[in-house]
Amino acid sequence: MVSDADIIRQRVHAAFRPEVADDFVLQFLAELRVNLRDAEKATRRATGLIVILAVVFELMNRGAATEASFFFVKVSSLGLILVGIPVLVAYLCYESSTYAVESNNLYWVHRKLVELRYPSVAERDVDLFALPVGDPFGQALRDVRFRRRGRFRTVAAWLRFPILIVLPTAFAYAFELYAFVQLIRHHRANPAIVLVAALIVLAFLGLAGARVVTEGPHGGGPWRRQDRQ
Repeated sequence: MVSDADIIRQRVHAAFRPEVADDFVLQFLAELRVNLRDAEKATRRATGLIVILAVVFELMNRGAATEASFFFVKVSSLGLILVGIPVLVAYLCYESSTYAVESNNLYWVHRKLVELRYPSVAERDVDLFALPVGDPFGQALRDVRFRRRGRFRTVAAWLRFPILIVLPTAFAYAFELYAFVQLIRHHRANPAIVLVAALIVLAFLGLAGARVVTEGPHGGGPWRRQDRQ
């Protein structure tokens, strides 16, 4: 079975033949880095919103907030909001996992294109410094390949990628479990609404988990010499 990384490798090789102008290649690489930066920012934004929503839920759950406003309209009954927050968190979790996968693919296209057209740059890994500072995979690779450290710190650097990708998803799963326990035990929410919300949450979390669990940093050997010809 052909992996995503192999598909990207093959298509980059087929698309960027020697007759493709260097100006186009350089512009394409620049656009890839812009997309990487956008994916990283979107991931951070989604993760931040998850944390904020979790805090808001807990404040409402403990009675610290007794009313809320939605587009300048005051909502006196917070039950619907309490049910809606877990749904929104689950969606943001799915969105964050999707951005992580896209970031991984964008990095791999960038890497394969540099290896194909600028092999001397790729052989020395200098292209890693062109990746956005916030890109989790770029952070890990730069840390490992350009710093002399002991084995423990090297392993810690490699763990940066799964930590930054997996932890938000794990936090969202834990929050969802806590939120529905609170809704069932302490709030008189409509059971039908809670059931519908739970089904939606399970769907989003299932999709998010499938994206993260089946995704790993793309890898593989560099282009062979005959591939570049």
